[in-house]
Amino acid sequence: MTTPLFLCGYKGCGKTTIATLFAARYAAQFIDTDTLMLAAHGDHSTIASLYAHIGEQAFRQLEKNIIHQLGDLNNSIVATGGGTLLQPANVIEIKTRGKLIYLYTDTEILLQRLLTYKTIPSIITAQAVYQQSGDIAQALHAYVHSRDGLYITHADHIIDTTARSCTDIASLIYDYRGSHGE
Repeated sequence: MTTPLFLCGYKGCGKTTIATLFAARYAAQFIDTDTLMLAAHGDHSTIASLYAHIGEQAFRQLEKNIIHQLGDLNNSIVATGGGTLLQPANVIEIKTRGKLIYLYTDTEILLQRLLTYKTIPSIITAQAVYQQSGDIAQALHAYVHSRDGLYITHADHIIDTTARSCTDIASLIYDYRGSHGE
């Protein structure tokens, strides 16, 4: 059995893109928890729409259900949602079933990417902070840093994606998997 790999990190760090590339390149099964969440609620075409419609509490419960209902994960790479690790039960499930890899992205690069999104959950939260602070970049910066500790604490491995191509990152993931007897 090949231990499943779970990718974590912020929206915009490349989880889905890198997991898709890894799966194609190394004949692994690709699973995207955001896609599974949308399939569970067919009346929404984006995560932002789903989040806005059902609210954070129901959204996090759905995310938890999806993580706990994942089937056979042999030889899989799973792109998780940016907030998946906010729930301790998800962390336990992921760590019990596989290896967690944090795709670290330089904050300034991540902020540039996040600012192109208008309705993702982290932007919605940052906008609420912005209402009080008046500085969207500062609000996003604080929000990004609020999760770094969570990702770092639980990750089995951290890959700095800054100045690396998706192909290079997929290769680093493959090397990590190989170096751990997988």
